[in-house]
Amino acid sequence: MLKTITIVASLLALTATATPVLAASGEIPRGFLLYEHKTIGEQDPEDYWWVDVERAQWFAVSPCRGSRVDGVRGDPKVGRTGRAAARTVERSWQETTGLKEQVILYSTPAMAKRALREFKAAWKRCGHRRGFTRTLTTVSVGEEGWRTFTTRDGGYEDDDAIIARTANAVYVYLRPPTRTSVKPLLRDARAMAAKICDIADC
Repeated sequence: MLKTITIVASLLALTATATPVLAASGEIPRGFLLYEHKTIGEQDPEDYWWVDVERAQWFAVSPCRGSRVDGVRGDPKVGRTGRAAARTVERSWQETTGLKEQVILYSTPAMAKRALREFKAAWKRCGHRRGFTRTLTTVSVGEEGWRTFTTRDGGYEDDDAIIARTANAVYVYLRPPTRTSVKPLLRDARAMAAKICDIADC
């Protein structure tokens, strides 16, 4: 039997239940994210969930993935100005990313709009790289939504993600790309869009 590891609740800023707690304005309450309940309790070291609450964290999806400047090196500060709070849940499966969910609150809707403008500008600026196909297309999520899809040599080996905005909130969902990965991404992003006004300035 695989050994298990216990994620310490205080380090993850979680309570012992999956019920969101009330938070002050400009904060993201514990348990608010759709998948945050999965981080509670014992975790399999080969397949585990964890939470990041660092306000200055990178977007869950890099605008430069599969580009000439792959990863975060091209634009490490994209979308960081004007943040009030950030919360990310990630599933790590056999040392790879299985899923990411991220909610970021900005001080104003204008700052959230700026963050998405910076993301789109970085995506274009990073350009294309031989052997990769990168697409950025609009999707019907929130007030504005984008799907970024990266494949390597015609396969499905990189990132499929949706980044969207409602009022002063930006939220991101990322999965390993498959022929059907967009369906759960849209489902999750729209579920968050339906509840984000509980904490955003809508």
